[in-house]
Amino acid sequence: MILPKGQIINSLDFIEDFLERNYAQKKIRSITPYSFTIGSNNNNEGLSYQYGLTKSLFFGQLQLSVNPNNNNLQDERIVIKYRSYFNHTPFYKFITRFVEKENLINEASNSIELFDDLVITQQSTKYDFYFTFIGFKIDLI
Repeated sequence: MILPKGQIINSLDFIEDFLERNYAQKKIRSITPYSFTIGSNNNNEGLSYQYGLTKSLFFGQLQLSVNPNNNNLQDERIVIKYRSYFNHTPFYKFITRFVEKENLINEASNSIELFDDLVITQQSTKYDFYFTFIGFKIDLI
């Protein structure tokens, strides 16, 4: 695919063109700035372990933050599952993060994604785990 002059990869223009070429059946109704956080509820944040809307895609940055808290040391296994649209057909990505007992350092990572249907699982209460999306919600017809 040759990008139109001035178009930048991972820009909204790029994503609109990408969807039009690879998912012609998905027509865009609107695009709005959007963010949400899912993750552990160790501090009564009221967070869910899943997020998704029918007839919507999310494009932007996913940020993972894993922070130890005052609970007893435990091994941690975090699994992140989401359906990626950065392909000609959607597919589920599974990202597994193991945190060992000795790991007392805050950790963070991020990536740019085009996705829907996000679900996480967490095994322990030792780590506060937050997965934040910052970007755009693409509502489809």
